[in-house]
Amino acid sequence: MKPFCQHCLPSKRRSHVGPMLTWYTEHAAEFMATPYRVLAGSRSSAWTGRINQAIMDLLAGLKMVTYDDAPNPEKLNRRGRIFFDEAKRRGFNIRAVKIFNRYTNEYLFCHRGRRHLYQSNPLLIWEPMTMFDEKRAAKKLLKKHELPHAHGDSFFQAKPAIEFARTLNWPLVVKPDGGSLSHHATYPVEDEAQLKDAIRIAKEYQPAFVVEEFVEGDLYRGTVIDQEHVFVCRKDPASKTDDDGSNKAVLALGCRVINCTSETHPDNIELFKQIARAAEMDLVGIDFICPDIKKSWQEQKTAVIELNSLPYIDMHQFPDEGASERVDALVWDVVLKKLEPSAPGRALDAKEMRNDQNNPDPHDHVGNTNNRCGIGVIAGEGNENKSRETENQNNRHASKDNSTEEEK
Repeated sequence: MKPFCQHCLPSKRRSHVGPMLTWYTEHAAEFMATPYRVLAGSRSSAWTGRINQAIMDLLAGLKMVTYDDAPNPEKLNRRGRIFFDEAKRRGFNIRAVKIFNRYTNEYLFCHRGRRHLYQSNPLLIWEPMTMFDEKRAAKKLLKKHELPHAHGDSFFQAKPAIEFARTLNWPLVVKPDGGSLSHHATYPVEDEAQLKDAIRIAKEYQPAFVVEEFVEGDLYRGTVIDQEHVFVCRKDPASKTDDDGSNKAVLALGCRVINCTSETHPDNIELFKQIARAAEMDLVGIDFICPDIKKSWQEQKTAVIELNSLPYIDMHQFPDEGASERVDALVWDVVLKKLEPSAPGRALDAKEMRNDQNNPDPHDHVGNTNNRCGIGVIAGEGNENKSRETENQNNRHASKDNSTEEEK
């Protein structure tokens, strides 16, 4: 059997067909959607959501899609599971989407008679149709707004990339234009021989690649919610002590996560907010390099190297070091505020936002699972509907008791 690609670790990948297909399909979809976005304007995201729901309804009618109100937590990606669990605690009618009996990391929830389909994070209901996940597009945005970024550009061919590299300050970084977790990224690149090899490695993953100046410092992730709430952590390389598989979160992310929100300089907090506003994103993960997060970005050499529209936000709730921050509750507060703009939103206080570090990873809560929104085929639903309705009533009381106990 072919060994795992060493440039994709910690992800276990033997083939790059997936990343290649993703790149081509996303760019084809972007090209075909351009006229539609011009015509639809700000309504494009809403219409996209309706189209996606219509497709899901069709597939549900064909029994290809089912909605599971009690999914196996071990089968769900933690990035999405924390929001599913919080929704259940609040008694929301929410279900995990399964296609051909496999979870897709998508969820469907009902609010006041309307259905909302989202991927992993409910803030993506209002996801703007942007390409800022691509490093080239992110760099263009940062340059336009005169925000700190590493000088560089995106290429498809090695020759123009090498010619461009000669104009930069070395060492350099070479990485795929798309992707995450530093897959097939090479740094620091010290000379042209290394540069050619780094370009070859990047192109094994996707056709386009980025060549940019290497910035010295630690890697931080700033996550901005609703263009106002900022969470910051440092991403340290995983140590050899994690190689035994004892820390699955570290192995999945390829790093150790250290909470740094409280010690981040106010100028850096404001910088992250400014980036979110410039990108017009309700949810954005910002990869930021600097020597010292306690100092202003204006007083040291720094660079924003990536933007991510679907960040691993759970890293702030379950860091390896530092206080846990309740991003799951905040996200749902923001979602409800957007769904009911005239209703007063419940804001979390500081004590709730920084939950006890020893708070266990929630995955065993129950909630309201009645089907008032016309949600299609429910996984496991058969001749036990009457008994399940009685069980659900008991679960709703249990959920309230659990929530009260947790708040204490």
